Amino acid sequence: MRASGRFRLAADGERPNSGDPTAVTRLIALGKRERIRDIALTAMLILECAALFIAAPLAALDYEAGAFTIDLLVLCYALLVIVISRGRAAGCLAALGAGCVLASATTYGVNGVQIAVWLHAAGLLGVSICCVVIAMAVLAPGLVTVHRLLGAIVLYLNTALAFGMFYRLLWEVVPAGFTGMPADAGDAQAVAAMIYFSFVTLTSTGFGDIVPVHPLLRSLANVEAVIGQLYPATLVAALVTQHLDARRRRAGTSE
Repeated sequence: MRASGRFRLAADGERPNSGDPTAVTRLIALGKRERIRDIALTAMLILECAALFIAAPLAALDYEAGAFTIDLLVLCYALLVIVISRGRAAGCLAALGAGCVLASATTYGVNGVQIAVWLHAAGLLGVSICCVVIAMAVLAPGLVTVHRLLGAIVLYLNTALAFGMFYRLLWEVVPAGFTGMPADAGDAQAVAAMIYFSFVTLTSTGFGDIVPVHPLLRSLANVEAVIGQLYPATLVAALVTQHLDARRRRAGTSE
Protein backbone atom coordinates (compact mmCIF):
# COMPACT_ATOMS: atom_id res chain seq x y z
CA MET A 1 0.00 0.00 0.00
CA ARG A 2 1.60 3.22 -1.11
CA ALA A 3 1.53 6.11 1.32
CA SER A 4 -0.25 9.24 0.19
CA GLY A 5 1.15 12.72 0.67
CA ARG A 6 -1.38 13.55 3.40
CA PHE A 7 1.03 13.09 6.29
CA ARG A 8 4.24 14.28 4.70
CA LEU A 9 6.18 17.14 6.19
CA ALA A 10 4.52 20.48 5.59
CA ALA A 11 7.98 21.92 5.03
CA ASP A 12 8.69 19.68 2.02
CA GLY A 13 9.36 21.88 -0.98
CA GLU A 14 9.97 24.84 1.36
CA ARG A 15 13.29 23.84 2.82
CA PRO A 16 15.43 26.86 3.63
CA ASN A 17 18.63 27.58 1.78
CA SER A 18 21.80 26.85 3.67
CA GLY A 19 22.69 30.52 3.45
CA ASP A 20 19.45 31.67 5.12
CA PRO A 21 20.02 31.41 8.89
CA THR A 22 16.64 32.96 9.72
CA ALA A 23 14.76 30.30 7.78
CA VAL A 24 16.89 27.58 9.38
CA THR A 25 16.08 28.98 12.83
CA ARG A 26 12.37 29.02 12.02
CA LEU A 27 12.50 25.42 10.83
CA ILE A 28 14.31 24.33 14.00
CA ALA A 29 11.71 26.13 16.14
CA LEU A 30 8.93 24.46 14.13
CA GLY A 31 10.53 21.06 14.67
CA LYS A 32 10.71 21.66 18.43
CA ARG A 33 7.05 22.66 18.57
CA GLU A 34 6.11 19.54 16.64
CA ARG A 35 8.07 17.34 19.06
CA ILE A 36 6.37 19.01 22.02
CA ARG A 37 2.94 18.41 20.47
CA ASP A 38 3.82 14.77 19.75
CA ILE A 39 5.03 14.16 23.29
CA ALA A 40 1.90 15.86 24.62
CA LEU A 41 -0.22 13.28 22.78
CA THR A 42 1.57 10.47 24.59
CA ALA A 43 1.16 12.26 27.92
CA MET A 44 -2.56 12.66 27.19
CA LEU A 45 -2.89 8.91 26.68
CA ILE A 46 -1.29 8.23 30.07
CA LEU A 47 -3.51 10.78 31.82
CA GLU A 48 -6.69 9.57 30.13
CA CYS A 49 -6.00 5.92 30.95
CA ALA A 50 -5.34 6.85 34.58
CA ALA A 51 -8.57 8.87 34.76
CA LEU A 52 -10.82 6.35 33.00
CA PHE A 53 -9.49 3.07 34.35
CA ILE A 54 -8.22 3.99 37.82
CA ALA A 55 -9.57 7.28 39.17
CA ALA A 56 -13.14 6.95 37.84
CA PRO A 57 -13.75 3.51 39.43
CA LEU A 58 -12.33 4.79 42.72
CA ALA A 59 -14.63 7.80 42.58
CA ALA A 60 -17.57 5.47 41.87
CA LEU A 61 -16.65 3.60 45.07
CA ASP A 62 -16.93 6.92 46.97
CA TYR A 63 -13.22 7.30 47.61
CA GLU A 64 -12.49 11.01 48.01
CA ALA A 65 -9.00 10.48 46.62
CA GLY A 66 -10.56 9.22 43.40
CA ALA A 67 -12.58 12.40 42.89
CA PHE A 68 -9.59 14.60 43.69
CA THR A 69 -7.40 12.59 41.32
CA ILE A 70 -9.93 12.98 38.53
CA ASP A 71 -9.94 16.77 38.98
CA LEU A 72 -6.15 16.86 38.90
CA LEU A 73 -5.88 14.60 35.86
CA VAL A 74 -8.57 16.54 34.01
CA LEU A 75 -6.74 19.80 34.72
CA CYS A 76 -3.48 18.44 33.30
CA TYR A 77 -5.33 16.91 30.36
CA ALA A 78 -7.05 20.22 29.57
CA LEU A 79 -3.72 22.02 29.54
CA LEU A 80 -2.30 19.44 27.13
CA VAL A 81 -5.28 19.91 24.82
CA ILE A 82 -4.26 23.57 24.53
CA VAL A 83 -0.62 22.56 23.96
CA ILE A 84 -1.43 20.35 20.97
CA SER A 85 -3.68 22.94 19.30
CA ARG A 86 -2.41 24.48 16.08
CA GLY A 87 -3.05 28.14 15.34
CA ARG A 88 -4.88 30.86 17.22
CA ALA A 89 -8.38 29.67 16.26
CA ALA A 90 -7.59 26.10 17.29
CA GLY A 91 -6.07 27.39 20.53
CA CYS A 92 -9.24 29.33 21.37
CA LEU A 93 -11.35 26.29 20.54
CA ALA A 94 -9.13 24.10 22.72
CA ALA A 95 -9.38 26.59 25.60
CA LEU A 96 -13.18 26.55 25.32
CA GLY A 97 -13.29 22.78 25.32
CA ALA A 98 -10.86 22.54 28.23
CA GLY A 99 -12.94 25.03 30.22
CA CYS A 100 -16.16 23.07 29.62
CA VAL A 101 -14.51 19.79 30.65
CA LEU A 102 -13.06 21.36 33.79
CA ALA A 103 -16.38 22.95 34.75
CA SER A 104 -18.19 19.64 34.36
CA ALA A 105 -15.54 17.54 36.14
CA THR A 106 -15.08 19.82 39.15
CA THR A 107 -18.79 20.45 39.84
CA TYR A 108 -20.35 17.01 39.44
CA GLY A 109 -22.78 15.93 42.13
CA VAL A 110 -24.53 19.32 42.42
CA ASN A 111 -28.16 19.38 43.43
CA GLY A 112 -30.89 20.17 40.95
CA VAL A 113 -31.83 18.31 37.80
CA GLN A 114 -31.67 21.35 35.54
CA ILE A 115 -28.19 22.31 36.79
CA ALA A 116 -27.00 18.74 36.37
CA VAL A 117 -28.31 18.65 32.79
CA TRP A 118 -26.46 21.86 31.91
CA LEU A 119 -23.25 20.58 33.49
CA HIS A 120 -23.44 17.28 31.62
CA ALA A 121 -24.16 19.19 28.42
CA ALA A 122 -21.09 21.34 29.07
CA GLY A 123 -19.02 18.22 29.65
CA LEU A 124 -20.27 16.69 26.40
CA LEU A 125 -19.46 19.89 24.50
CA GLY A 126 -15.99 20.05 26.04
CA VAL A 127 -15.15 16.42 25.27
CA SER A 128 -16.45 16.82 21.70
CA ILE A 129 -14.27 19.90 21.19
CA CYS A 130 -11.29 18.00 22.58
CA CYS A 131 -11.97 15.25 20.03
CA VAL A 132 -11.81 17.82 17.22
CA VAL A 133 -8.55 19.33 18.53
CA ILE A 134 -6.96 15.89 18.98
CA ALA A 135 -8.04 14.84 15.49
CA MET A 136 -6.46 18.00 14.06
CA ALA A 137 -3.20 17.18 15.85
CA VAL A 138 -3.17 13.52 14.80
CA LEU A 139 -4.04 14.23 11.16
CA ALA A 140 -1.90 17.34 10.76
CA PRO A 141 0.73 17.41 7.98
CA GLY A 142 4.01 15.83 9.05
CA LEU A 143 5.59 12.46 9.67
CA VAL A 144 3.42 9.91 11.41
CA THR A 145 5.42 9.19 14.55
CA VAL A 146 4.74 6.72 17.33
CA HIS A 147 3.37 9.64 19.35
CA ARG A 148 0.75 10.28 16.68
CA LEU A 149 -0.22 6.62 16.69
CA LEU A 150 -0.74 6.91 20.43
CA GLY A 151 -2.68 10.10 19.77
CA ALA A 152 -5.04 8.06 17.59
CA ILE A 153 -5.66 5.86 20.63
CA VAL A 154 -6.37 9.00 22.66
CA LEU A 155 -8.95 9.98 20.06
CA TYR A 156 -10.49 6.50 20.28
CA LEU A 157 -10.77 6.73 24.07
CA ASN A 158 -12.13 10.26 23.79
CA THR A 159 -14.81 9.00 21.42
CA ALA A 160 -15.94 6.49 24.02
CA LEU A 161 -15.88 9.22 26.66
CA ALA A 162 -17.95 11.57 24.49
CA PHE A 163 -20.60 8.90 23.92
CA GLY A 164 -20.55 8.12 27.64
CA MET A 165 -21.20 11.77 28.43
CA PHE A 166 -24.03 11.77 25.89
CA TYR A 167 -25.58 8.68 27.48
CA ARG A 168 -25.25 10.29 30.91
CA LEU A 169 -26.98 13.45 29.68
CA LEU A 170 -29.85 11.49 28.11
CA TRP A 171 -30.20 9.28 31.18
CA GLU A 172 -30.65 12.45 33.24
CA VAL A 173 -33.50 13.45 30.94
CA VAL A 174 -34.94 9.93 30.44
CA PRO A 175 -34.22 7.94 33.64
CA ALA A 176 -36.04 4.88 32.29
CA GLY A 177 -33.96 4.84 29.11
CA PHE A 178 -31.66 2.09 30.41
CA THR A 179 -32.32 -1.17 32.18
CA GLY A 180 -29.74 -2.40 34.67
CA MET A 181 -29.02 1.08 36.06
CA PRO A 182 -29.65 1.39 39.82
CA ALA A 183 -32.29 4.00 40.57
CA ASP A 184 -30.34 5.42 43.50
CA ALA A 185 -27.01 5.74 41.65
CA GLY A 186 -25.07 8.87 42.52
CA ASP A 187 -23.52 11.07 39.89
CA ALA A 188 -20.08 9.43 40.09
CA GLN A 189 -21.62 5.96 39.89
CA ALA A 190 -23.83 6.97 36.95
CA VAL A 191 -20.93 8.50 35.03
CA ALA A 192 -18.79 5.41 35.62
CA ALA A 193 -21.65 3.14 34.51
CA MET A 194 -22.27 5.14 31.33
CA ILE A 195 -18.56 5.18 30.45
CA TYR A 196 -18.49 1.42 31.03
CA PHE A 197 -21.52 0.95 28.77
CA SER A 198 -19.92 3.21 26.15
CA PHE A 199 -16.73 1.15 26.01
CA VAL A 200 -18.72 -2.09 25.90
CA THR A 201 -20.67 -0.69 22.95
CA LEU A 202 -17.68 0.82 21.13
CA THR A 203 -15.76 -2.46 21.31
CA SER A 204 -18.88 -4.54 20.49
CA THR A 205 -18.37 -6.59 23.65
CA GLY A 206 -22.04 -6.50 24.62
CA PHE A 207 -22.21 -7.97 28.14
CA GLY A 208 -25.90 -7.11 28.37
CA ASP A 209 -25.95 -5.97 32.00
CA ILE A 210 -26.92 -2.43 30.94
CA VAL A 211 -29.33 -2.24 28.01
CA PRO A 212 -30.78 0.81 26.25
CA VAL A 213 -34.56 0.61 25.82
CA HIS A 214 -35.35 4.11 24.57
CA PRO A 215 -35.33 4.35 20.74
CA LEU A 216 -32.98 7.37 20.76
CA LEU A 217 -30.51 5.63 23.06
CA ARG A 218 -30.62 2.49 20.94
CA SER A 219 -29.92 4.52 17.81
CA LEU A 220 -27.02 6.28 19.53
CA ALA A 221 -25.60 2.92 20.64
CA ASN A 222 -25.81 1.66 17.05
CA VAL A 223 -23.87 4.69 15.79
CA GLU A 224 -21.17 4.14 18.40
CA ALA A 225 -20.89 0.44 17.54
CA VAL A 226 -20.41 1.26 13.86
CA ILE A 227 -17.72 3.83 14.70
CA GLY A 228 -16.03 1.32 16.96
CA GLN A 229 -15.79 -1.17 14.10
CA LEU A 230 -14.66 1.26 11.41
CA TYR A 231 -12.17 3.36 13.40
CA PRO A 232 -9.41 0.74 13.91
CA ALA A 233 -9.87 -0.65 10.40
CA THR A 234 -9.61 2.71 8.63
CA LEU A 235 -7.91 5.57 10.45
CA VAL A 236 -5.56 3.57 12.69
CA ALA A 237 -4.63 1.22 9.85
CA ALA A 238 -3.89 4.20 7.56
CA LEU A 239 -1.70 5.85 10.21
CA VAL A 240 0.22 2.64 10.86
CA THR A 241 0.81 2.24 7.12
CA GLN A 242 2.07 5.82 6.86
CA HIS A 243 4.39 5.27 9.84
CA LEU A 244 5.85 2.06 8.41
CA ASP A 245 6.34 3.65 4.97
CA ALA A 246 8.17 6.58 6.57
CA ARG A 247 10.45 4.17 8.43
CA ARG A 248 11.22 2.28 5.24
CA ARG A 249 12.03 5.51 3.41
CA ARG A 250 14.36 6.62 6.18
CA ALA A 251 16.05 3.21 6.19
CA GLY A 252 16.50 3.36 2.41
CA THR A 253 17.94 6.87 2.61
CA SER A 254 20.42 5.91 5.33
CA GLU A 255 21.72 3.04 3.22
